[in-house]
Amino acid sequence: MWQKLLSREGVDVTTISQVDVVYYDMIWNFTQNREELLFSIVKGKNLTHYIGLDPNEFGRQIYKKHFNNPKQIEKYYRRGKKLLNEINQSSKKWSTILTENPTSENLFSAFSEFRHSFEEICYIYSIISWSGIEAWQSDFEKSLNDMIVRNHQEKQAEKIIASAYHPWKKTALIEIQEKLLRGVSAEQLSEEYQFLRSWCVVWFRPLTKEWIQSIKPDPASKKQFLLSKKELFNLLKPTNSEKENVELAPYMVFFKDWRDDVRRYHAFHWSFLFDALAAFFSASRDELGYLSLNEFEEAIQTGSFPQRLIEQRKKDGCLVTAQGDGLKMHVLTGPTPQKYLEIIEMV
Repeated sequence: MWQKLLSREGVDVTTISQVDVVYYDMIWNFTQNREELLFSIVKGKNLTHYIGLDPNEFGRQIYKKHFNNPKQIEKYYRRGKKLLNEINQSSKKWSTILTENPTSENLFSAFSEFRHSFEEICYIYSIISWSGIEAWQSDFEKSLNDMIVRNHQEKQAEKIIASAYHPWKKTALIEIQEKLLRGVSAEQLSEEYQFLRSWCVVWFRPLTKEWIQSIKPDPASKKQFLLSKKELFNLLKPTNSEKENVELAPYMVFFKDWRDDVRRYHAFHWSFLFDALAAFFSASRDELGYLSLNEFEEAIQTGSFPQRLIEQRKKDGCLVTAQGDGLKMHVLTGPTPQKYLEIIEMV
């Protein structure tokens, strides 16, 4: 059952050490045992996840539990809005404190507060939503196509799909595109939406005006007339379960992008903390990205920066996993052990 789940560039060990906690929590709940069914390799700033179960079956259970009706998503949205406000207030407070008094005690307290909110972010607004919505989207795409074919609506397919996937609310990406069409400059928008630069908490690349320009819609393109929900139902004649999915779709499409806005906002507003830690340890920010959350806490408490460990991870990479003794990630530094190499070769 082992397969490559995904590969991404520029993902720091710090982020993965919390992301994988959530993965293991979800996997162990799904399988009802504590097998080692996930590991992540970070090498040369490239991340690869490997998973020992069917991600679609796993994701299907997640969306049926956590995203089975619009009210659940409305609840996550309300909590997310409140969380954004908490992040803003907390990060402002600690930014001021660490500017004036960057002691180890203050750094540890700030890090603990950051870690607490990061844990919540990584559950609903990262791994649960990513795994669940990916599986839901695959299922809904098939269901929608079946309805179109069954009702001989192929000529209307483009309009039906655009209408079904029209998001419940606007996300940052939609806001940017609308502002571009109104004539707001890409340079101004790159500053206003700089919080979108990364969901990783240590490593990031600035959001550029070139990227903003790349997502500008064609102003000459004709705005498509969208069908109402009633019109969709008349065309598709859905069963009761299909009708529930059509009603859910705008919320899922919205939350897929908006949850990413939330986690990027969190990473951006706590960015000062890692600059303060780099100054405290007389290290570069780049080096910090090779440390797990637990290793950060130990380094702050002891005042000892693991430079040799970081250099080894830069050279040889590392592997992040859990081995059945609780939700504490093990970071194995150096060449990948043979048992994992065998899995990688197999997939």
